[in-house]
Amino acid sequence: MLIVLLAVGAGAAAQSVAGFGFALICGPVLIAALGQAEGLRLIVTLSTLVSLGILVPNWRKAKLRDGLLLAAPGVVLAPLLVWLLRDVDKNALTIAAGVTTLASAAALAFGLRLDRLRGAGGVIVAGGTSALMNVLGGMSGPVAALYAVNAGWPERSIRPTLQVFGITLNIATLLSIGGIAIDWPATLSLVAGWLVGSAVARLLPAGRTRQVILLVVAAGGVFAVWRGIAG
Repeated sequence: MLIVLLAVGAGAAAQSVAGFGFALICGPVLIAALGQAEGLRLIVTLSTLVSLGILVPNWRKAKLRDGLLLAAPGVVLAPLLVWLLRDVDKNALTIAAGVTTLASAAALAFGLRLDRLRGAGGVIVAGGTSALMNVLGGMSGPVAALYAVNAGWPERSIRPTLQVFGITLNIATLLSIGGIAIDWPATLSLVAGWLVGSAVARLLPAGRTRQVILLVVAAGGVFAVWRGIAG
């Protein structure tokens, strides 16, 4: 239980700093402790709560339209993906998603722009892939963050806008997988992690948001590959 609480707090802190990353850190622990179905419900529920905590004080900086548009393909696809993935090898899909995430992060780190993944096409690809990652393990953030960097969103708006996206997609995912799951000790740990992460985010030098995002995305890609291989 102590490991679970520490993982939840660390995940909340990471999301408060980078705008995503909660499930990357605490997802494996919660799924190992509670099983795939219940663990995923709790991950998505807690992720929604920490996103609300980040968005509320920063809502004026959020690009509401961009966040909702990015989430729209995932909202449509989430119920279908839950049904389609019942008998599919989820490990292979997780590995493929992790490799793609790593390749995209590397391209952006070297200054490349993926022109085909901007505009409407990019929204559909990023939103749909994020929905897939959310259904697999609550990991919708990395792909959405890559889209934000690739599309050139202003740094000050990335964190709050990703929360608009995440909350919308998480609600659709929860409706598709059986509803919310509440654990009060984990929720208290989440609040503590959110407070620590918010303090760190305020100290982050201007212009460093992009580097932090790409670092966490790369870690997420490595984690996804490892998780798929480990099964």
